[in-house]
Amino acid sequence: MISTHVAFKKLTKHGMSEGLAEAVTELMEEREDNLVTKNDLNLAISRLEAKLDALNLNMSWIKGLSLAALALLFKIAFFG
Repeated sequence: MISTHVAFKKLTKHGMSEGLAEAVTELMEEREDNLVTKNDLNLAISRLEAKLDALNLNMSWIKGLSLAALALLFKIAFFG
């Protein structure tokens, strides 16, 4: 991610005091821990897609069983 050393050097080069530049780079480092990368998002999307696929498979079973139950009820109701 962001190199705090490079950031520190750039900040001090452009006139910021070393103490302030150090504080800024520490804040940058703390914030960076909470960032989400594209890889993190892709992994989360893949996991969600897998769960949706499993859910769709379960829904297919439920639809099939519901149809079979309705057919059985229809048979019982009309043909004894």
